[in-house]
Amino acid sequence: MNPPKDPARWHVCERHDAALDLVLELVVRRLSAVHEPRTVVLAGGSTPLPLYQRLAPTLPNASLLAFVPSDERCAAPGDPERNDAVLWRTFLRRLPVPPLAFVALPGELGPEAGAAAAEPLIAGLPPLELALLGVGEDGHTASLFPDNPALRAAGAVAGVRGAPKPPPERLTLTCTYLSSARTVIFLATGESKRAALAAWRDGVSLPAAMVRGCEETFLIADRAAAGS
Repeated sequence: MNPPKDPARWHVCERHDAALDLVLELVVRRLSAVHEPRTVVLAGGSTPLPLYQRLAPTLPNASLLAFVPSDERCAAPGDPERNDAVLWRTFLRRLPVPPLAFVALPGELGPEAGAAAAEPLIAGLPPLELALLGVGEDGHTASLFPDNPALRAAGAVAGVRGAPKPPPERLTLTCTYLSSARTVIFLATGESKRAALAAWRDGVSLPAAMVRGCEETFLIADRAAAGS
């Protein structure tokens, strides 16, 4: 694999499990250094679920951490497909101590009203320490899709219409807010991500490539996603 035309630190692991191990190590190491309230962004989707199940019993400093999903579906509260519901089931309720806070993005209000209502909620959180994000097959992250107006949104939260994967209406944290994190960690596994990572490696301006941590950015991939 040629070196990426990108300032992110790329780590390619031979196996899926090894990629999860590395992300787990990075997250625990970074959050072990937290000594005052901080916020953590959690990716939705299926890829990080095994990571959350392993992280929950060992998460350091949980009582100092506020959590928020990276994006949300415009669905009713309690809908089992909402990211907040999945994160609660698989991660937050399993923590050894209650977290400082968990902010749900009000997708039930629709894209515009939901984004407006979420903005003061995010503004009231502690500084963003870490954002754990995924990479979609088209290079999206959170619900920041290629060529979608949400990519250019100001503020911390944007409403999304016309998303190319269901549901088409969503809320998402913005590039600006996600890039305020001290550390950003992307996790990409599986052959379906290979084209997106190849484009990213070649310098294509994908949504994921637009998010950068203030101090460090990592892309952790398995060999199936990164290719040879």
